[in-house]
Amino acid sequence: MEERQHVHMIICEGTSEAVYLQELNRFLREEEIPLVYIPISSNGGQYSKVVKTYKTARKNNPRTPIHICLDYDIYLRNNDGNWASYVNRPKSIPEFLFTHMNFEDFLTLHLEKELSEKWYCLCKSRQHFSSPMHADTYVPLFAENIIPFYTKGEMPFVLTIKHLKNLFSNLNGAHAAFPCGFAQLFQQHLKDLARADILLLS
Repeated sequence: MEERQHVHMIICEGTSEAVYLQELNRFLREEEIPLVYIPISSNGGQYSKVVKTYKTARKNNPRTPIHICLDYDIYLRNNDGNWASYVNRPKSIPEFLFTHMNFEDFLTLHLEKELSEKWYCLCKSRQHFSSPMHADTYVPLFAENIIPFYTKGEMPFVLTIKHLKNLFSNLNGAHAAFPCGFAQLFQQHLKDLARADILLLS
């Protein structure tokens, strides 16, 4: 008997996250892990857009788990009062799962520890953790130093078990520079399904 699929909807900012989730779904399908993540773009991380997208998704999918996964940068900077709106959100809006600080930081967690640490040092030298860089600064820096020819909105590699082992090792290791709510959620889902052994997780 085929194992029941566990479907989760992910409210995310845009193309980069959606492309990543599609690639992750491919990996999960090939590894026969009964887990599916459906991306729903809010076309930006602004609080008002995210909440509107969430309310529509919840109305149309009352029984499906829905998670809101966003970059933390605009909330730390409180652009357009996003942080103030978030902390005063109604009880009907769930806690956001933040990526510190942006999607490229999250991608770096999938790479070897040395590259992840290199990116951390570059970010630290530019005060990224207290005053997050904007895309026009960090994208060329990322392409020059971490993933050559990187283009925002495209998945720069095919996900493998090795990439995901790196993700969880970098996420949970002593050098955990880039916290990520989605990665923690994903790890918990694997453990709940008793499939953590596939990725050799502790």
